[in-house]
Amino acid sequence: MSELALSPAEQAMVQIDAAWRALADVNSLQDAVRVARGADVLREAVKNAKLGPRMQYEAGVFKVESTAKAGTMLAAPDSRKGQGRPSEKTLDHQRFLPTLADLGVSEFESHYWQKIASIPPETRQAFYRLALANIEAAESGADAGTKIGRRRTSRARCRRRPVA
Repeated sequence: MSELALSPAEQAMVQIDAAWRALADVNSLQDAVRVARGADVLREAVKNAKLGPRMQYEAGVFKVESTAKAGTMLAAPDSRKGQGRPSEKTLDHQRFLPTLADLGVSEFESHYWQKIASIPPETRQAFYRLALANIEAAESGADAGTKIGRRRTSRARCRRRPVA
């Protein structure tokens, strides 16, 4: 029996699908951090492979959503209870959560992830729809008529010409 060879775009879609399943299975802060880190790697791989704007869009959406999930878990009030190191008198080490340093997360990343998580899901979905409309317009050769497209053209008209 011969194996089916997948194109790079199909391989990326399989990886993105597996990543979405991993994100759905996240139930601990450590898992959320691992998936968010994997999203960064996946997005860079798709970008470097030059698989096109649609694949970069899919990887980008996953990156934002995995970052938001990690930020939500970091910001949850009960996730930080008992934070810190147990004293030598305390034998119950299980009730203490790992610090950011234990997770390999910088304070900047923690702040950034929590800011992304604070954006309402409806707003993120609206942004995804706008980005997808721009991609579809670019693929069809038409102008989507969005604010992003108009801003780029107006900048091009406003460039100063060198004085001769």
